[in-house]
Amino acid sequence: MTNLTHYRGDTLSRLITITNSNGTALNLTGYTAFFTIKNISDNSADDSSAILAKNWTTHSDPVNGQTLLTATPAQMTIDEGTYKYDVQIKSPAGDITTVIAGNISILEDITKRIV
Repeated sequence: MTNLTHYRGDTLSRLITITNSNGTALNLTGYTAFFTIKNISDNSADDSSAILAKNWTTHSDPVNGQTLLTATPAQMTIDEGTYKYDVQIKSPAGDITTVIAGNISILEDITKRIV
């Protein structure tokens, strides 16, 4: 498990490198990635109850197994608290693998400027 801490309303940006079982970078060409945040109590519910569910098919360096997880400030305007999250990939053949998961703690944002 990889636990994350993030400030409410901040841009989320995490580079994830995905390798196969022998440590070699997995070529992500043709793969879809999924990022989901759920309430801890909704962990077994389907993704319709997710606080945030997004997917992407464009990867920052697919040949070297790198994908960039991003979420906008609006997407990360989540109530303070601790939630469950994961990132999964889906191969062109339909195989799904969880590549990172854990708790994400959303902390209070202090600065709330109106520009």
